[in-house]
Amino acid sequence: MLPNYYKNLLSVILMPVVTALFLSGCSVTGAWQLSGSESGSEAALNVPAGVQRDYEKAAQAFRAGDYAAAEAAFQRFVEQHPEFANAYVNLAILMDKRGEREAAVHLLHHAIELDSRNVFALNRLGVIQRQQGDFAAAEQAWLEATRIAPEYPNAWYNLGVLYDLYLGDLTAALDHYQRYQDLVVAPEFAGEGQDADRVQGWIADLQRRIGDTPQTASATETL
Repeated sequence: MLPNYYKNLLSVILMPVVTALFLSGCSVTGAWQLSGSESGSEAALNVPAGVQRDYEKAAQAFRAGDYAAAEAAFQRFVEQHPEFANAYVNLAILMDKRGEREAAVHLLHHAIELDSRNVFALNRLGVIQRQQGDFAAAEQAWLEATRIAPEYPNAWYNLGVLYDLYLGDLTAALDHYQRYQDLVVAPEFAGEGQDADRVQGWIADLQRRIGDTPQTASATETL
């Protein structure tokens, strides 16, 4: 049975592309929440209302597409409340968006130092490492995310794409797509797996390709 945290979280992780910036390659929308893991290291209990409000203001600017305002708000937030890892994850996404990738990586590593079980930081770090061509590091980041939170679907998805498009391990790709699919089509996630139909097509294609000579990979995006 899934922890309640993940049941609530998946309702925002898998939003359509048109409403979620992160689905273009780094879905970590759970990082819009102030506390984003079950490790306890985020001081998630008894967070003062004022801290919650400060964080929500920054998240609202992010969701509205006002990235300059969001970056400024998250910068202020981490200066005033440096203990919350998800603020660094969102700030890293904003830095990466404007091309400051090394700064983004530094922020993600800092988020992981604060909360070693933060799957959103690990997922985003894997995306950047994959973009940099460091496939081994990306694989390890996503494998760690699946170890920490096997209910978190995006790491399974990203591993599937890595094995499919970049490493040519079709069997591993199929296994990871199927794990993702098992999560998002489960009854508790009904209506939340907008990528389920697309991934089902990739699964069918891989099943066909594994029996034949490998052809061009079909996957095109990461979450």
